[in-house]
Amino acid sequence: MRVTKKKVTKNILTINQITEELEGLGLSKREANLYLALLSKSEFSVSELHRTANVPRTKIYDTLDRMVNRGYCTVRIEGRKRFFKAISPEIVLDNLEEKLRKELLSRLNKRDLLQKKLDQFFNNEERQNQPIDIIEIHQSPDLFENCILKLVGKVEQELLALIRPPWMWFDEKSRSSIGKAVTDAINRGVRIRTIDSFDSSKWNQFLPQYKENQERGEEQRIIMRLPVKQFIFDRKTVVTALPTCDDFAEKDFSMLVVHDVGFAETAVNNFEYYWDKSLEPKQWQLLIDKEKGG
Repeated sequence: MRVTKKKVTKNILTINQITEELEGLGLSKREANLYLALLSKSEFSVSELHRTANVPRTKIYDTLDRMVNRGYCTVRIEGRKRFFKAISPEIVLDNLEEKLRKELLSRLNKRDLLQKKLDQFFNNEERQNQPIDIIEIHQSPDLFENCILKLVGKVEQELLALIRPPWMWFDEKSRSSIGKAVTDAINRGVRIRTIDSFDSSKWNQFLPQYKENQERGEEQRIIMRLPVKQFIFDRKTVVTALPTCDDFAEKDFSMLVVHDVGFAETAVNNFEYYWDKSLEPKQWQLLIDKEKGG
């Protein structure tokens, strides 16, 4: 009976791939070629390396001197000749890793210093005193969340919110971020009133959150339906989520930010209309229990 041996394919890097990997860690192409050549036997003369690594003779001396200084190889001098020997890959790679760590740390420190300088430009008095655009349009849920967090962080007296699908801040990280921002606002003395559109499919999931909101000082109410998702900050700025329909993809999400007291006054009147018609969560729960029992 004939037995056929299965061919085993090994994941072996080619010389070119190894050279590219070494270059990625910080070696130049000539340094990588010379180091790989040095690994092939215990010691090389310059002329041997020139032939083996295919590095021009006019460049090889400077390159080898750099490699000795950087700890990639050692040199032994015998008369007028020099012989080079590779340092072990473990030591070379450890040195390269340490060098990369130091470079990264240096860049991160420079990044922090740069941010401080840029913040000075961003927060300069002249820029802050410039009139803001009355209307802004942003897209994507991430931008929506970032904008709301920024506005909540600046609100001074009152925040009014009409909440309806599509639901935002539904993951743990988002809930934590908005929760902290709202708590900080309440601690600053901001009055926060929120009306949520009733969602039977998520009622049991949202009820603990409603209780948590009320415990931290937020005034929470529920209504059967809201026509729009909207946030009103200090009766000056209104953020409206668009479109107002339920069934659309998140990638089509947009928001309209209007900085205008007249527009905000209209939005406040709309909010108060729905506030008068809404119920606290515990009252809403009583209605649900009554319907189930009756």
